Amino acid sequence: MQIKIRAWDDVTQKMSYGEMKLFDDMLGFRFDHFETEKPIFMLWSTCQDTDGKDIYADDILEAIDSKGNVCRTIVEFEDGVFCVGEWYPKEPVSIEHCNYEGEWEQVEIDIDDYERLDIVLQHHLDFKVIGNKYENPYLIVDEDE
Repeated sequence: MQIKIRAWDDVTQKMSYGEMKLFDDMLGFRFDHFETEKPIFMLWSTCQDTDGKDIYADDILEAIDSKGNVCRTIVEFEDGVFCVGEWYPKEPVSIEHCNYEGEWEQVEIDIDDYERLDIVLQHHLDFKVIGNKYENPYLIVDEDE
């Protein structure tokens, strides 16, 4: 299994990507030099969005529900599981869903019933990575702000 990781350097404001490799008989990741003393590391979820882009922890996913509402969430890694977080500006009210016969249909859902990222991606259509919370924090705006 391939393991990918990325790291955010808050001093240089740059994201670096690494992949597990063998270095001098040791497994590890090689990154460019960090200016920060505490880079923020994010794991690859092993999932991809609708366009085939890798999804990492702290990525911002976007979906458009069947009523045309643009809904965004941040991928969270908690207790060893990738999950979808709070929805901005609000959670989808209806979305295309794959039923058990493998057909896509419009359904009214409570997406909070699907917290795990892999389950959400398996059952719903058109989730796209549009950025991450470090490089693109302006993409997540609470409607109450």
